[in-house]
Amino acid sequence: MFLLYEFQRVHSLFARKAQINLDHGKFKKFLLNTQKVLRFWAYWDTRCDQGELRKFLVHYFLEDDTIEIKEITDPEGRIRGAETFLGKGKLLKVSACLIVI
Repeated sequence: MFLLYEFQRVHSLFARKAQINLDHGKFKKFLLNTQKVLRFWAYWDTRCDQGELRKFLVHYFLEDDTIEIKEITDPEGRIRGAETFLGKGKLLKVSACLIVI
């Protein structure tokens, strides 16, 4: 009797399917954009102030709206020498602080 009860209980636990709501906005976006990344090349020019031209690689991850910025330190511009300038994380957009020229 006990073995039959254990078998039925374990079987019923594993037989249930997970109920996932795919209509939920963030979860659906996460599933559709998993491992999709936008890559941008950027530079920061401070040569007019006796500075330098710094090159960056910007990754925007679509799955969770995060950004990562790497500085290219290789003199030939290869990605091999990229160092992390800003780690992967969310950027906050504050529209009141934007300066319009």
